[in-house]
Amino acid sequence: RTPPTLRPGSIFNISAGLVSAGSNRPILAISSCFWRSAESRLARLPRMREKNRRLVIVDFGMGNLHNVRRACSHVGLDARITNEPREVADADGIILPGVGAMPEAMRTLESTGLADSLREAAARDVPLLGVCLGLQLLMTSGSEFSQHDGLGIIPGKVERFPRQGADGKVLKVPHIGWTAIYPPASQPDAWKDTVL
Repeated sequence: RTPPTLRPGSIFNISAGLVSAGSNRPILAISSCFWRSAESRLARLPRMREKNRRLVIVDFGMGNLHNVRRACSHVGLDARITNEPREVADADGIILPGVGAMPEAMRTLESTGLADSLREAAARDVPLLGVCLGLQLLMTSGSEFSQHDGLGIIPGKVERFPRQGADGKVLKVPHIGWTAIYPPASQPDAWKDTVL
């Protein structure tokens, strides 16, 4: 299956880490993401509030499920927590929260059938929100503890922050908070035709 393409105009909540997307040039890790265009995402939100819409929060044993469900409720969304692959594949919207290590999470998703269900839903262009580890799992691969595959829904590799910045300063890892980002001075067009 071909994963959805990240298009300019997609909405991102950017957080800590590095992601090599497509090429080996690092861009940034993303704590959560809708890969749909802004217009598409905003148009679907009211529809997700309609009755009979199936918004699911994926339970694979490594997520803060009840806080995510409370957040959904706070904005008027009725979300169901499930670990059933068929419910995930048939959902109208999916939230994949996660806390922990990517290799263990991928083993769990694959062994329970949830990985195939998430890929199936993504192939149908179902709105999908990855939160923290959940977003990392959407990527092609990761390097936490070892090289390993992700779900392959979003092309790119999850990598650790380097311990030292390009300016030689020691970086705080993990980094939590908001930081302005800029393309490398040596490659001013590095982000041309990307979501950044």
